[in-house]
Amino acid sequence: MIRGLYISASSAISEAKRIDVISNNIANANTAGYKKDVMVTQNFSDVLISRINNASGTPVDRWKGANPVRALGHLSYGIHSSEIMVDFEQGQLNSTGSSFDMALRGKGFFCIDTPEGERYTRSGNFEKDAEGWLVTQEGFRVLGEGGYIMVEGSDITVNEKGEIFSGAQPVDKLKLVDFDDYKALRKEGNGLIRIAEDIEAEPMITEGTIQQGFLESSNVNSVKEMVGMLTMMRTYEANQRIIKIHDELIGKAVNEIAKF
Repeated sequence: MIRGLYISASSAISEAKRIDVISNNIANANTAGYKKDVMVTQNFSDVLISRINNASGTPVDRWKGANPVRALGHLSYGIHSSEIMVDFEQGQLNSTGSSFDMALRGKGFFCIDTPEGERYTRSGNFEKDAEGWLVTQEGFRVLGEGGYIMVEGSDITVNEKGEIFSGAQPVDKLKLVDFDDYKALRKEGNGLIRIAEDIEAEPMITEGTIQQGFLESSNVNSVKEMVGMLTMMRTYEANQRIIKIHDELIGKAVNEIAKF
């Protein structure tokens, strides 16, 4: 009974975390360039049950007993959340009409200079600051292949290759990068992506396709996320009821069966 209590509790904890992930996705459904999170769960290692007076149980994947008759079976301790993955699927491109808005079609990231170092983003809602630099909404400067991008005048033209023109004069080319393995990337807030500290990965210059006057919307499907939220809440409530049932059974075992 106690094992069943632990399994139900582990499942309830995992569902609560999954609800938090879905809630964050829904909250960012209208955030430009946002990539939804997906929580991955896995089972705790199964434990082998041995007959009394035999060797104690060991994890099944490491068990190499000579006499399988001594094994009675194995137990599961439920599930736990192993990691939160980011889904980098392309979002829909929406027209804004602003010359400073840019969207990447296909793979790749814009490069941004921050006080913590170079960061990457899919959110192309840029603007011109008071000094004339092309910056993000938070004021971080956008990087071109020649460094920071200085904007002359109130309008710019950007072609599909990412080449920036002020009038007829070339200014710079957007620095676009990509990665071999997206598992090395971590979210940092404000739509920024960084390389995980414990993983060695180098950004590669890539030739992306830029659409000026467009923004990439988030890849969150609000309807699917709401359905998932309701499903997770029902599962969480079911685990709560099971925990209550186990608690009542344990109470009966202590207070009633023990009398005999």
